Amino acid sequence: MTPPRLHELSMDPADDPEFLDQIEVAKLLEVTVRTLYRWRAEERGPAFVRVVSTGDFYYRREDVERYLALDRTVTTT
Repeated sequence: MTPPRLHELSMDPADDPEFLDQIEVAKLLEVTVRTLYRWRAEERGPAFVRVVSTGDFYYRREDVERYLALDRTVTTT
C-alpha cells in the first residue's frame, strides 16, 4: 500500500527551506505550474502538501529530489 500523497499542514511553510513552492518546483522539473496542477489531479509527480489556512500547495525538497532521481532512472522504449 502506498502512503497518501497529500498531507495537510496547519502552518505556512513559505519561509521554511525544507519546502518549495509551486514556481520553484516547476522550474526544477522544467514543467509549468499548470502541469503540476494536472499531476496532482492525476495523482502523479512528487508528493505535495496543502496548507489548510490558504489552500496553497508546497513540496518537500526531499520529495522533489527523490522524484527527480526516480524519473531519471525510468526509460521508455
